[in-house]
Amino acid sequence: MPYESWIERSFHDRGLTEGREEGRAEERKNLLESAKRFVADGISLSKVAEIMRLTPAEVASLSAGL
Repeated sequence: MPYESWIERSFHDRGLTEGREEGRAEERKNLLESAKRFVADGISLSKVAEIMRLTPAEVASLSAGL
């Protein structure tokens, strides 16, 4: 196992954290896009909120953008 200095470890940890945050943001964006398509297809706001595990306010804001 190669030696890893504390500074290398620090940068590595920061990179992992940033990568996770970017992944979560991308996942959230995809979730909201899917929910928006469901609303556009006429599925009720309450059903979309339940299925996608979003708050009713989040789903209502999506439908306002249609």
